[in-house]
Amino acid sequence: MMKNIKKPYYGAAYYPESWPHEQVPEDIKLMKQTGMNVMRIGEFAWSNMEPSEGSYDFSFLRHVINELDEADIGVIMGTPTCTPPAWLTKSHPEVMIVDSHNERTTHGARRHACPNSPVYREYTKKIVTGMAKAFKDCENIIAWQIDNELYNTGIDGKGCCCDVCYHKFIDYLKEKFGAIENLNKTWGMYLWSQDYTSFDEIPVPRNNVWHHPSLNTEWMLFQARSYKEFSDFQADILHEYLPEDVYVGTDMMPFLGLDYEDMNEKLDIVQFNHYRNSHNLWDIALWSNYMRNIKNKPFWITETATCWGGGVACSHYNDKNFGIANTFLPVILGAEANLYWLWRTHWSGQELMHGSVVNSWGRPMHIYNELKYIKEGFNKAEDMIYNTYPKNSQIAMHVSHHAWTLYMFQPMINGFNYQAAYQNDVFRPLMNCQLRPDVISEGLDIDGYSIVITSFVPCIENKGLNEKMLKWVENGGTWIVGPMTDIRTYEATKYIKAPFGMLEDVTGVKLAFTLPAGGSYDMYDNKGNVLKTKSNANSYDAYIPGKSETLYEYRNDYLEGYSAITRTKVGKGYIILLGTMPESDSFAKFIADIASEKGVYPFNASGNVVCQIRCNNISNEERYFACVEVENREGYACVPFDCTNILTGNEYTKDDKVLFKPFDVMIFRKK
Repeated sequence: MMKNIKKPYYGAAYYPESWPHEQVPEDIKLMKQTGMNVMRIGEFAWSNMEPSEGSYDFSFLRHVINELDEADIGVIMGTPTCTPPAWLTKSHPEVMIVDSHNERTTHGARRHACPNSPVYREYTKKIVTGMAKAFKDCENIIAWQIDNELYNTGIDGKGCCCDVCYHKFIDYLKEKFGAIENLNKTWGMYLWSQDYTSFDEIPVPRNNVWHHPSLNTEWMLFQARSYKEFSDFQADILHEYLPEDVYVGTDMMPFLGLDYEDMNEKLDIVQFNHYRNSHNLWDIALWSNYMRNIKNKPFWITETATCWGGGVACSHYNDKNFGIANTFLPVILGAEANLYWLWRTHWSGQELMHGSVVNSWGRPMHIYNELKYIKEGFNKAEDMIYNTYPKNSQIAMHVSHHAWTLYMFQPMINGFNYQAAYQNDVFRPLMNCQLRPDVISEGLDIDGYSIVITSFVPCIENKGLNEKMLKWVENGGTWIVGPMTDIRTYEATKYIKAPFGMLEDVTGVKLAFTLPAGGSYDMYDNKGNVLKTKSNANSYDAYIPGKSETLYEYRNDYLEGYSAITRTKVGKGYIILLGTMPESDSFAKFIADIASEKGVYPFNASGNVVCQIRCNNISNEERYFACVEVENREGYACVPFDCTNILTGNEYTKDDKVLFKPFDVMIFRKK
């Protein structure tokens, strides 16, 4: 039975194995003074627990866990498979990652062992099983973290290319395609005489060879699945031994190199690490809106910076009160844990300049008072965190691991960056106009949304997204599609009979041609109102609308007279095709007009203030209006009901305009 550690969980990553044993009581005393109630331990401590092969010694970590328990501090226990000990890598060098040129990495870093290696799997099984048995009865262990920031593109961007991975990949292709002729036809390998006569002729895709995009894409999708399998392998072991109320997760980073849905399929809690700064803190609103939807439950921030990141040099400086905004932002958006990296600055090693709670000699860092203020705020916000949930937006936008992987090898337009596109071209304009969308991937639920935006997702076959969206539209949804969407198969090839997989068929709109970036082509409605377009990393689809409505058209050069944006009635709903990406302000206005037609309206607040309504868990009534300023400048928000700021005690009447200072946090409770 897990000990009842009070939520929200507030703490840091702790590495007692690298410090004198007698220092632990001093650290714990400081943790209590800071108001922390959870520590992450163990994730890099394999050599401490198994100093030589088969000689397990869990006594030190058990001693630390017991001391933390006596102080009512919970523990998130990490499996140490990110950092195999030297005795293992020396006796079994075959477990180490191999690059696409057959060069094997050596001991001395982390995340450098092959996830598919049967030898490494066996050693992983032994250490994880040993830990699970040793610590399963520790009541203050509230959760386990599998490995650390799984996924590695390898030394040269192609993951692990060892013989084990290669043969497993070939076996996968044999199972998928059956005959080599099927692969050749599906990928279109007869061009350039790239077709194979047997599966054994398929090469490891080297990074200095212009390999076929389908091979490259399939290879990196395989690499991602390999890490899911490695995580699942450990999750099965842990679930066999641990109490049911002890969560198992794996901490992941803000990029789509792995499929978040798939990775969390067998896990109990979504764990998320991020290191943003004063210039891009807003981006964590996007990731928080995604994290809470993956399992439709609160998520945990397992790593973030107290002040600055860094390795052997500090990476950036954050302004005063950044830490307060950085911590509260994910919490108002659905997190119930926030842990910093790290507790005490390392005194040696590759990350000895990273910011922390206390420095290497045990003195509180300059942000110490901010950290204590955060804990006081958490105490005041208990009811919000315990008893309410973030109210979903009526608008959602898609992100895609498959798209991320496909664009690695065919960006389609020079300078196109998928992550920058979905962050800066879709999410941020809507956030700035206070129509911040939920973020979902292909397999997540779309019920409850009025508008879904699917932009820059070349393949919509993945996980049956095409069929799901069509059914949702027929039932009354408005689907805004494009640009650069439904133009590739799952295999990263073009369609042959039409430019789209299904969009022409279901809308009747025909694509005449597409122009790449380079020109300047604004769009106009029938009243002469202009919708300006992006000037870079964009494309321009020229549509023939058929019976569909033209919302905007082009009026110059090759595109003159062609439709740029169309709307088609499909069942009870609409499909709106975007032929190109409007610039930020124009896109925000365009979506706002559509949203108002659906009865969806923005908050009355400046774009730099993230606003979130939170509803009672039982009655579903709106209970809190929580806000964080994220751009280090002054802003405002008008409160939607009579309320009290629980952090200050100030009272407000509905529609009062509340002014925000840089990085202000305000939580208003409805009267």
